[in-house]
Amino acid sequence: MNLFLISQFGQLIHHQALIKRDNIANNKLVILYTSANLDVPRKIQKEADRLLFDETILYQLQLSPLNYHFDDITKMTEGFKNLLSGVDNLYMSSFEYHYSILHRLAVNRGIKTHLVEEGLATYKFVHTDHITRKPKLKRSVITATQQSGLFYNKFYPILKFIYTWTRDLINLPAQVFSTIVHCKNSEFISYKKLIKVLDERSAFLGVAKEFDSIHTAFPHLLNNCFNAQNKTELKTYDSEIFEYRDSKRLGNLSIKNKDILYLSQMYNIPSVHYASSVISIIEEYLQSTDDGRCFIKFHPRDKSDFISSIKSQVIEKKLVDRIEIIAQTDFPVESIIIKYKPKMILGISTTTLVYTNQISTDINCVSVTGKLLEHLGTHCPKKTRKTILEHTAMLNAFEHIEKV
Repeated sequence: MNLFLISQFGQLIHHQALIKRDNIANNKLVILYTSANLDVPRKIQKEADRLLFDETILYQLQLSPLNYHFDDITKMTEGFKNLLSGVDNLYMSSFEYHYSILHRLAVNRGIKTHLVEEGLATYKFVHTDHITRKPKLKRSVITATQQSGLFYNKFYPILKFIYTWTRDLINLPAQVFSTIVHCKNSEFISYKKLIKVLDERSAFLGVAKEFDSIHTAFPHLLNNCFNAQNKTELKTYDSEIFEYRDSKRLGNLSIKNKDILYLSQMYNIPSVHYASSVISIIEEYLQSTDDGRCFIKFHPRDKSDFISSIKSQVIEKKLVDRIEIIAQTDFPVESIIIKYKPKMILGISTTTLVYTNQISTDINCVSVTGKLLEHLGTHCPKKTRKTILEHTAMLNAFEHIEKV
């Protein structure tokens, strides 16, 4: 039996493309999720092609599966052993944390492992090495006091009111005990345990690098990242294997090959300033074409006030005739690119900038990160700026993407 392991809609598209290309049969789809979000995995399960999978199941993980929590990692490992029962081939797109444990378990059981394209994250170690995160004792103790409630006890920072004194004094022994328990289960202590264990749990700290086969859009870029007996180029959006089954829902767009497509991404930036910067960048590119237009495709996670700000900016700047907003958001944008083949794709660090080159080499792909951060200035929080730059840095591996 072939087990296809995913957690995102984009992964489903790549895995289904591989199944169609290689005519793989006897397949089971497992969709990983946490209790924090059940809507997305249900949508993925609904979108899965029933003709390609004999069975699709939702598999729940602990709430924070990337955290160093020794007991949770132990429980996940035991659960994964059952998940791999009867499996001959394991197809996966991620290779860190609990995925690395799954990979180690599979290898130890003689199960063949296959790495399938995920997106930009597939190439995250092309120019950087994996570094195991080492938790700090101080941070773990602070987290433990927060989890136990001791951090918020008025005896903790300062003595204030008689009522809170009495209440917190009663709670104090239990909170102190709870803090000790949480400290024992902290990331710092869990890390110390993980570096000592000799079984599959230790893989949580590393990266799965050895596979029987690798199927990605740009396999040559991964030569120094992963080892595999067989590497193939996966053209997910090849017209012969890619089909968006709900394409009628998009309606008829008037995109022409002289137009621009801007792909939005959700970042923690004040919406008014973010929208203003995006529209200014689009205006700049519209000046290079006399009658071309720009179509904005929002991300499903974009904030409603950001979308409203974009719409307001378009009206205020009298750009209604030059900028059109695509009403639908929850669909693979590649379906639009395949059908209409616009002149240019603008984005920040969207994976679509990577795949567009497989669809057509005539489409210009531009990452506007530099211009965006310049327009935003101090309105972009430092943490968000760092995240954007880290995401954009992964695009450096792709020569066809222009960075401005």
